[in-house]
Amino acid sequence: MGFLCDPWLQRPVIIAASCLVLGILVVAVIPYGMGASESGGASYSAGIFPQFAVRQGLHMLAGRGIDVHASWDSEAQHERLLREAIQTMEENIMRRESYISPWHTGHIKDEKEVYLKELMEYWVPIYPCYREVRYGLMGDGGKWVCNAHRLNGQSIIYSIGSNAQTYFEMELIGATGAEVHVFDCTLKEADVAKVTSLSPLLVFHPWCLADETNQDNNVYSLTDIMLNLGHTFVDVLKVDCERCEYTSFKSILKPQVSNPPIGQFLVETYNGAALEKDDHKIVDTFLRELESAGFQLFHLEPNWQWWPPGAEWAFVNPSRLG
Repeated sequence: MGFLCDPWLQRPVIIAASCLVLGILVVAVIPYGMGASESGGASYSAGIFPQFAVRQGLHMLAGRGIDVHASWDSEAQHERLLREAIQTMEENIMRRESYISPWHTGHIKDEKEVYLKELMEYWVPIYPCYREVRYGLMGDGGKWVCNAHRLNGQSIIYSIGSNAQTYFEMELIGATGAEVHVFDCTLKEADVAKVTSLSPLLVFHPWCLADETNQDNNVYSLTDIMLNLGHTFVDVLKVDCERCEYTSFKSILKPQVSNPPIGQFLVETYNGAALEKDDHKIVDTFLRELESAGFQLFHLEPNWQWWPPGAEWAFVNPSRLG
């Protein structure tokens, strides 16, 4: 066996061994990337990775446009992952509460940009959604959806506020076949015609959202909107209505109202001059109301395209997640 001590003879052996290891990795990883692009260009992000997936190096694919969970569609696997997510969520809540500092109890500096950092430091994602997809434009306007592969033609999506921008809604329709209802009482006639011509699954309503209904002004509460449309449950509620979110959900976020009929709550908040020094208190209070109603944060995305910057918050109602 002395020939193995010859460095010139060792090279073929090393090369052959390296090729064998590389081949094993390729065979192990590629099958999990085959089902990648069910939503045409949407971005994927992984939350929970079973140990076998980590051992096979699948975590290297997360967030790179490859759906590493493509084969995890059985009900048994889905239920198991939901149980694991809830357990992890409860652990994360305990970790967060133990981290509370004076910054998070009202003694926040007045500078909004400093406070935004502290706000996001406390309000970190708690619920580990095992399959997240981002729909819409890159940058401002895109939204993250949890377990979008579970949505289908029977699902109901509400989109409050549009400004005639429907990239998120149209991508979601294309990926899931779900019916999307868009609400906006501020659009001009030309914009309404544009929106209504896009898809039969995109249904436009010239209504705005408020906590109380005022039909004379085309303003309706969420409860009355659902009643008028005959919906008992909204799978995804997307809200981008320039601060109407802080006042429009009081009736469904009251402590006595448990488990609102909403699966996911996607909302953008703003830190602007209009709210002055109370920005942080208003946003923080709103997020606490959502959490008290049963929603848990699964994704947070700062929006640095505006100053002061805002943020995209994505909440899920674990007890209502299909």
